[in-house]
Amino acid sequence: MDHDKNKITIGLTGGIGSGKSTVLKMFSKCGAKTADADRVVHEALSAQGAAFQRVVRLFGKSVLKKDGTLDRARMAQRIFGNKSLRESLEAILHPIVRRAFKKQIAELKKGVLVLDIPLLFEAGFAQMVDQVVVVNASKNTRLKRLLSQGRFSRKDVLLRMNAQIPLIDKCRCAHFVIQNNRTFSHAEKQVKRYFNKLIA
Repeated sequence: MDHDKNKITIGLTGGIGSGKSTVLKMFSKCGAKTADADRVVHEALSAQGAAFQRVVRLFGKSVLKKDGTLDRARMAQRIFGNKSLRESLEAILHPIVRRAFKKQIAELKKGVLVLDIPLLFEAGFAQMVDQVVVVNASKNTRLKRLLSQGRFSRKDVLLRMNAQIPLIDKCRCAHFVIQNNRTFSHAEKQVKRYFNKLIA
């Protein structure tokens, strides 16, 4: 954690379907620099990425598509039903994410940097940031959002939810909670209010 008064680092988290990506865009619109753990992971899992070979060894070649890239949907199906496999994958990916974010924090000279980290508490990233912001939404709201996308079955969504720390516990550890059960503009007002206090 950096105590330079000219800059502040925010760890943005929540639960699957709570709307972190949307809120990250709102912070960017306010003028914050932003970074996304999922993007770092996506790059690490690419054919030339830092984690590719180790992940293929972990899962076996059955998770490779015909074009030689990883079938992330198939990987997801396997890890959310297998805690040991999920933890082995996280042991490969989390250090890569940590290094990427440490570099971004070190390069920040002034202003606000918001890091979108889904597993901020689960992976021990909270100590890297100055403040934690949690995006909160009810379980029913999150379920509806995710099922409406057509990417997951109800069972898949619940498996992912159960693999994370309950949102109510994350909210208790947050410096600020953004309630995201209602409209886009309702969430944006909360983001702007928090951001303006930060830079005042």
